[in-house]
Amino acid sequence: MKSKVIFGLASMAVVASAAFSSCTEKAAPEPTLKEMFQDKFLMGVAINENQASGLDSLGAATAAKHFNAIVPENVMKSAEIHPEEGRYNWEAADQFVKFGEDNNMFIVGHCLIWHSQLAPWFCVNDKGELVDSATLKQRMRDHIHTVVGRYKGRVKGWDVVNEAIVEDGSFRKTPFYEILGEEFIPLAFQYAHEADPDAELYYNDYGMNVEGRRNTVVRVVSSKAWASAALRLGIAFASREIISVFNNVKYPYNINILTQRQALSVLESADVIRKVVEELVAARGKLGERLSALECVRRVHPSDANFLLVEVTDAGALYEFLKSCGVIVRNRSRVALCGNCLRITVGTDEENDLLIEKMSEYGN
Repeated sequence: MKSKVIFGLASMAVVASAAFSSCTEKAAPEPTLKEMFQDKFLMGVAINENQASGLDSLGAATAAKHFNAIVPENVMKSAEIHPEEGRYNWEAADQFVKFGEDNNMFIVGHCLIWHSQLAPWFCVNDKGELVDSATLKQRMRDHIHTVVGRYKGRVKGWDVVNEAIVEDGSFRKTPFYEILGEEFIPLAFQYAHEADPDAELYYNDYGMNVEGRRNTVVRVVSSKAWASAALRLGIAFASREIISVFNNVKYPYNINILTQRQALSVLESADVIRKVVEELVAARGKLGERLSALECVRRVHPSDANFLLVEVTDAGALYEFLKSCGVIVRNRSRVALCGNCLRITVGTDEENDLLIEKMSEYGN
């Protein structure tokens, strides 16, 4: 969904005749994103493992130049950081935190409790059945205390609970909700507050402009259960409008004055927001229909984000095939409740056409 145009800035040279000395006057450098918004808010970005480790040096440099707050894409989700009971993978998360510290950034951890990309063991016993409430509470507490405790004082804010409410205001039917009901949300915040009393704690969701979801979130965070925890609480939200602007910045991660102006216009113009959303929804629906018709696709899961979760016959093999063809998708086979899934971001018409073409070839 991003423009491939790369803009450069050139300095102007003024050349005198041979009788005079020449001089060159350089244009003032364009301000970075974080400089443009410095009097309003921190400018944040999600970075992936390759950027945090330095393997993607260009992406890392762009993040350091334009942003002063970071959140990890995947490395702190339970499936990645805590894949088995009692075993943690710290290397990638440690690299992420170090990257933020090295670049004087406000670091946000993401995310402690989420039904998607959930470690397979977290909510079930050795028979695959949902555990009882006491077991889940203990597992939540151990997980949150361990992860938050490791980065106490370094990670300044945490997305504690992610995407627990659907559009009509009801609770998403996740294992956490099935076992503990609404109680799992204040419990998660309680455990996080115990682990780091000074950290900011966030409930994170998208589509907070939807009345049903918004009203339930307000009710939940205003309840006695929340008040009794004496929490420092924030509400974070993922704006599809802003995401769509920065999704237009494709490799090599060029962020320039045009992108900055787009971001400002999205923040200030309701008409721009409406147009971007309508275009995204239409493109997503069209892509979903085309994917559903492919032989290798079992199901396209409903989505109100800028991507689709697509269940296929063999996610690992198809992912490698598409990668070899230069088509970038994400393998989400380990996501709880969605085995053998690829995450496919809605792209331009040309990108979507190439995706469908290559997936059709694989199916044959």
